[in-house]
Order: sequence, then structure tokens, then C-alpha cells
Amino acid sequence: MTETSIGKVFVAGILPGIVATLAAVPRGRVDHLAGSQGGPPGKHSSWPERLDAIRHVWPVVMLFVLVIGGSTAACSPQPRARA
Repeated sequence: MTETSIGKVFVAGILPGIVATLAAVPRGRVDHLAGSQGGPPGKHSSWPERLDAIRHVWPVVMLFVLVIGGSTAACSPQPRARA
């Protein structure tokens, strides 16, 4: 085993994704304001539809919280948390 902290591994994977997202969003906004015709307008969703869509994301969020929280709060032994 590499003895690398699972928290550091998650941050190493998530941080570049967040940075890439933060770099891509302004570019999309600039293209939109410049009037580019990138495609047809999408279907507008109501707030209840949006909140219902979030319901499908919670298992991934809970897995992240359980792994990082369990590892950092020492709720589970480190060898078991890494497996």
C-alpha cells in the first residue's frame, strides 16, 4: 500500500475538476453574451423538477461524506477505510 491519505487522494481528484469547471463557466457565459448560436434552446425546467433531479445525486454525496468523514474523524480503522 502507498500509505497515502484517502482525503488527499480525493482532494487531488476533485480540486482539478472544480478548477476546470470554474474556468469553463465564464467561457460559456462569454460565448452566450457574444450571441453565438451554439444550438437550440433547451427545455426549461421548473423548480420542482430541478429539486427532484437533485434527489438522484444524494447517494454520491453520501458516499463522499462517509468515506472522508469516516477517515478523518477516525470512526473507522484506517486499513478498513482504505479498502
